[in-house]
Amino acid sequence: MRAVRRLYFYIVAFISLQVILWGLITLAASTVDSPIAGGLSNLLARGLAQVLVGLPFFLLHWSVIQKDVRQQAEEQQTFIRAVYGYGLQLATLVPVLTNLHALLRRPLMIAFNVFPTSRNFLAGQSVTDNMVSIALNLITFYFAYRITRADWDAFPSGRNLSLIRRLYRYIWLVIGISSLVVGLQQILFTIFFTPEGIGRLVNLKLASGISVTLIATAIWVITTRKIIPSLRAKAERDAILRTIFLFLANLAGLAIILSIIGVLVNDLLRWLLGTPTSLPVFINAHSSLLAVLIPITVIWLYYRRNFGRHLNTLEDPIRSQATTRLFTSLLSLAGNILVFAGVWSLLSLAADGLIGDNFLFSALNQRLANGLALLAVGLPLWINSWPLLQREATGDNQLGERARQSVVRKTFLYLLIFAAVVGLMAAVGLLVFRLINSVLGNAMPNFGLFVIKQLLLSAQITVWLLYHLAVLRKDNRAEKLTIKTEQPEISVLLLTDPDSQAAMSSLQAMIQKEMPYLALTLHTVSAGVTTDTPEPSSIMVLPASSTWQEPVFAGILKDFSGKVILIPLADKDGQLVWAGMHTQEEEEILKSALQLIRQAAEGQPFKISTPANGWAIAGYVLAGLVGLQVLFVVFALLASLVMN
Repeated sequence: MRAVRRLYFYIVAFISLQVILWGLITLAASTVDSPIAGGLSNLLARGLAQVLVGLPFFLLHWSVIQKDVRQQAEEQQTFIRAVYGYGLQLATLVPVLTNLHALLRRPLMIAFNVFPTSRNFLAGQSVTDNMVSIALNLITFYFAYRITRADWDAFPSGRNLSLIRRLYRYIWLVIGISSLVVGLQQILFTIFFTPEGIGRLVNLKLASGISVTLIATAIWVITTRKIIPSLRAKAERDAILRTIFLFLANLAGLAIILSIIGVLVNDLLRWLLGTPTSLPVFINAHSSLLAVLIPITVIWLYYRRNFGRHLNTLEDPIRSQATTRLFTSLLSLAGNILVFAGVWSLLSLAADGLIGDNFLFSALNQRLANGLALLAVGLPLWINSWPLLQREATGDNQLGERARQSVVRKTFLYLLIFAAVVGLMAAVGLLVFRLINSVLGNAMPNFGLFVIKQLLLSAQITVWLLYHLAVLRKDNRAEKLTIKTEQPEISVLLLTDPDSQAAMSSLQAMIQKEMPYLALTLHTVSAGVTTDTPEPSSIMVLPASSTWQEPVFAGILKDFSGKVILIPLADKDGQLVWAGMHTQEEEEILKSALQLIRQAAEGQPFKISTPANGWAIAGYVLAGLVGLQVLFVVFALLASLVMN
């Protein structure tokens, strides 16, 4: 197929161009900055081999690509070509920035009288190497930029170009934010950390931190200034990628903040409970954590506000509510787990203190601090999230019904119930096993303490299990007893001809089961027979083939002012072919119709899920792999900065 052919040519063109680029960098660096002794011949051989091997493959495959573009202009807006253009820009700008960091850091290290322990990832060892790499990567970047610029000029509203450009911008935003956190962390580390001795580590981190912060700030500002104006367009403002980015940025930021706070609270409690230390020693020991906490908190607060604004501006309220529900559920789940672990830590400590024979009071502060720290982090998290979910689910309106029926809430409750049931089985099973062993004369040391602990653990798990079972049962009762007092009475008229009567009867049964509150009527219309039309606010559902096979349907539709849902059922003669629709079984078609009826009855905009295209999935996988490679390079760079 043409898509497979296109994928092959662009992958080979990308790889061969990278081989040529790094071969030229090796040749230029060896020519300008010749190594001593036999190193020059090795570099020249390697560079020449890369260029001589990569060049013919690139020219061959790129000439075929250009020929396809000249023959068919639509090639310029294909998904794979967009990935190639923006992926090549990304693959060339990352080495540019790493070498720019090496150039900026070098004078700073000279000023601070320190030297790096190793060279940066994807960066040369000397100023010449850095300059050569920057120049050649920028030339390749310009080549990729010209490709995408020409594609945009040919197709200003290209969907694939917009999608990949959006992904490209958000990848750079992630790179900018993560690099900014690393740079500020290294700068703040020098403030919190009091060096002992020469202090070389502090100066080295300061030099790297200043350089990284300057570059990361430029990336973040430039990318943000491109993204914010683009949000005036509805497609950019409501893009699922933006929702995913803001969702993950808030979730990851909060997770990092709470993890650091948990460690700080734990160690602070140990100090207060008697572990010998002092304030300077405590700050020194946690200087890295404090240096991360400050920038990540500021960035999280900024994107938390953006996340709230984004959800409020979404035109689809269902999507906004579902996103908020998922985010709150994840926070509640994390808080639930932390509270459980904290309570069990304190119960276990109490059992050891009251019953244990060999209880070491020297370990009291450590275990008590662990339990209290878990509660200090988990309890506020759970209290500020779980009541919100409960308040939403206990409402007697459509929002409450959707919350109770949501997959997120069901998964949340069943996951906790599953974990509790399995945990209870394991705790009780281990207890029974030890009891039988004891009866058989093979008792373990401190058997009484073990029994008390297992009973306490089983009791705690039982409390968790009974509570969430009660919540689930309450949801189920509310679903059965829900009376839609706020929803206006809606009548649904199912019109059908004799050929489609069986399918429409099946749809009638599905509606009565899923939405019994609807006033439902099924009319079979034969040639020449008329029927009363429903009220203007009602919904009419009929087979699409009937609109032209039976003239009476045309008259009914002409006078009807409500919502009309056409079902693409197969006609008996096989004359109708539905353009743009995939082949579906009758049951799938009726389920899609049921989804549309529900949306119409609840006043939602019509939105039906479409089947995933195999090539689209392959393209997304390819883009994801490229993105993962880029993120790996970025994280490797950030790791090298921290290590240095």
